[in-house]
Amino acid sequence: MKNYLFLFIGLIALMVACDPRSMDFNKKEIIARPVMVRLMADVQITETALREKQSTLKGDTLKIISERAYDSLYLFYKTTPQAFQNSLKYYQQDLNDYLEMTEEMITILTQKQDSIKLEGDSTLKTKSEDSIKPVIKEKENNTSGNKPEIKEVKRK
Repeated sequence: MKNYLFLFIGLIALMVACDPRSMDFNKKEIIARPVMVRLMADVQITETALREKQSTLKGDTLKIISERAYDSLYLFYKTTPQAFQNSLKYYQQDLNDYLEMTEEMITILTQKQDSIKLEGDSTLKTKSEDSIKPVIKEKENNTSGNKPEIKEVKRK
């Protein structure tokens, strides 16, 4: 959660550095606010995933994966990188509203993180409840050095 906070502070600093008020926006090209919030959340997830892969992948491979990830993201939302950037600048004109959008985005990210944790916990429970526990029963007179017989018993 702290990582997201630092990331957003950095984004806000970058946004303040550019003066979007001087730009002329075409309302038709601006991404709708609720869609923009979800897109911003997915961009953060993508950036986090790419940062995690950064240490294990070489530069060219990471660049290709990064381009494909963002292309897929923009395709999913039926938008373009330019429309995303313009929409970001448009929404940053009203800093209070933009901060509300980032709070909504953090809520979405937190919900996704919690659902992943819950899903992981239920998957672990299901696997442990349904697992087959091998029980090793040695033959009573196993003096020949043969391996013990393995019998699988379902756990109730």
